[in-house]
Amino acid sequence: RSRSRSRSRSRRTDGETDRIINILVQQARVEDEEWYQHSNGGGGGRVSNNDDHDGPNGGAYYSSIIGKSGMSIGTRQSGRPPACWDDFDAILNVTAMEYEELASGEGVPDDKAYLCCPVAEGKKDKYELENWLAVAVVFVITNLVRERRVLIHCAQGMDRSVAVAMAVCALFCNLDEGSDLALQPWCTDRHTSIDEEVSCHIRLCEKMGVERRYYKSSRMGESLVNALKGREGRKRLLSWVLDTKSIEGIDGCWETTSLADKDSLRVVLHRIVRFHERASPSRSTMQKLNRFFLSSGYEQT
Repeated sequence: RSRSRSRSRSRRTDGETDRIINILVQQARVEDEEWYQHSNGGGGGRVSNNDDHDGPNGGAYYSSIIGKSGMSIGTRQSGRPPACWDDFDAILNVTAMEYEELASGEGVPDDKAYLCCPVAEGKKDKYELENWLAVAVVFVITNLVRERRVLIHCAQGMDRSVAVAMAVCALFCNLDEGSDLALQPWCTDRHTSIDEEVSCHIRLCEKMGVERRYYKSSRMGESLVNALKGREGRKRLLSWVLDTKSIEGIDGCWETTSLADKDSLRVVLHRIVRFHERASPSRSTMQKLNRFFLSSGYEQT
């Protein structure tokens, strides 16, 4: 009889253990979806629509409009096709995973734009955020000045997507209190699109080849995307911003040592949090943003 009770307790304990494990795995899936997919054989960065799930407190499809900028920041599921195209005209995915329909281009309508910058989460990313940041910024601002609704998303809408939005705001938005992060006039009053201007700037400076095709579904030229990657791409973008602001007659643009610093980035984050409370970039991500803006080199170009 004693052995029977012991076996019964063991079965209950095993069942409770399995239940707890299932709960922990589901929580891990919600909190770090990329880890979950890869640990379950889902390598290759492709995700099916059938793999989606609701996050805690119904937050899976969460996105926020960032003031008057035209940007929204959201979770990965806020960029889920085809419903995402009802709310957005351009989607920037800052994760290492893509919906199959978007990765193949089959789920991107002809009048929409989609770009994936394959960046791992937090400390798992060594250099890809910095490698792709200039590309991401040009993709976003090009669509914003065309008055297209832009979604920037990562897995949880807290870290990588916020970093890109911060870079866009630091370069192109009005940071004054009460401005609600509206785009500055110098970048909205354009006679040509910003991606074309950046391409022209690089061609004139470095003889970049003439665009012959788009990079995947981004509607950005393939050679422009390649030219904007890495440290050289960062220098090309920031030198274009400085040149353009100088031509527009904006006082002091060549007198500052950088286009943003730690203090101004804190202000940017504070402005974004007003509209997107989940914004919480990691220390590692903030260090990468600081390096993007504060590393010397482009000031002398």
